[in-house]
Amino acid sequence: MFNKGQREEAIGNLKRVQATYEVQKQDFIKDTKRLLDKRRKLQTMINEAWDFINTMSNKPAVLNTELKVIKIEAKKFCGLLKTLELEMKISKASQISGGLPAMDIVVGRGGASIGSTAELAIATTFGTISSGTTLSSVGSTHAELPWPRSGTQDTGREGNTTTGPPLLGLARPTGCGAILNAGLLRYRNNKKVAEQATTEAARICRHVSIVEATRKAIQEIIELSTRTTDALLGMLLKCRKFPADYILLTTEQKQLVEALVNNTKAGAELLNRVVEDKDFSELFF
Repeated sequence: MFNKGQREEAIGNLKRVQATYEVQKQDFIKDTKRLLDKRRKLQTMINEAWDFINTMSNKPAVLNTELKVIKIEAKKFCGLLKTLELEMKISKASQISGGLPAMDIVVGRGGASIGSTAELAIATTFGTISSGTTLSSVGSTHAELPWPRSGTQDTGREGNTTTGPPLLGLARPTGCGAILNAGLLRYRNNKKVAEQATTEAARICRHVSIVEATRKAIQEIIELSTRTTDALLGMLLKCRKFPADYILLTTEQKQLVEALVNNTKAGAELLNRVVEDKDFSELFF
């Protein structure tokens, strides 16, 4: 048929782009879960450092002030995790009881969840549990999580559909799924199908670029978290050999304790660093 080659080439390219997109989605989830794991390890090290410094006697007033700041930042992250975990439990109970859970937005009605760990990881990565609402400011345990949504994709045959929870606002049918969903492959107008496939491939390429850039930002925080955790461990091991009375410390020992305090504070602030990407936030909806 006329333009058949053009149609097949466009659809083939669309499938390749879609495959890349799917890989990026899975890698994105892996990155967020890795970040959550690194943050939990950093949180543990921050708590240990705080306990050590707090028990030291005769500390200067400035160190006590820094300890308060560290405690506040650490509590933010701890509260974030507790809020999300509680929300997930409430949603699960609501599903079991037949109610309408807020997490329908996450798991997709009738669809399987991407996993509670992934949901928690995504939440802590972006620091929001509803559009425009920061986790640190949320008081309700019923805030909605905005990421994956349910979607129905036509398989190309009428009456045969599958539901699933595609990631984020990327939940809309994409790639050849969208083309099939539009029924364009039943058209004889090969040129129109090719044009639509090309347009869809370009849209997905933009999504891929956005996710790639977001993953880079996540990986930077992962690297910082890892380095900070290692640095705190090294300093803490040295400081634990010092006298428990600040007055008895040598000048060099005092400098190391102060460095430990500064790094612990930086680590506590790092716990709450979120990925801010306006382009990526557009994919939520």
